[in-house]
Amino acid sequence: MNARQKDLAEFLREYHQWKKRAKQINPSSTGISYDGMPKAPVPKEPNGQLDAHARAVNECWKRKKVINNLRDVGDQYAMLADILDWRYLHEYSTRKTQRLILEKYYWDMSDKTLRNKQKEALDEGLEIIPLLWLEEWQPLEK
Repeated sequence: MNARQKDLAEFLREYHQWKKRAKQINPSSTGISYDGMPKAPVPKEPNGQLDAHARAVNECWKRKKVINNLRDVGDQYAMLADILDWRYLHEYSTRKTQRLILEKYYWDMSDKTLRNKQKEALDEGLEIIPLLWLEEWQPLEK
């Protein structure tokens, strides 16, 4: 894999981390009540929570959008989009991905062929993804 393919693969792999963050952050849009009664501690910055939640949801959407755009290009790209979806968004193993390809496309694919198709899918994904997304992207800290 070349450097750009690795970048796209890492970009797609971060889907689950962003999804966890979106679930972790509770976007509270309620304001502070000033009725004189004691209240539980208020989150430090409600707007910050809303912004962080919106960013996490947007990052998940970007990763799905790359795959859906590839699928929308044409029928010949549907399998490539499925490979990216299963390998990166669903984090399926190569064996499970091969089984799913067999079930959906009736193709008993070898390990080497799957690796080649995965590289081809990443190349096609690089042509589909808006350039700004990868240029602005910084890998998440683990």
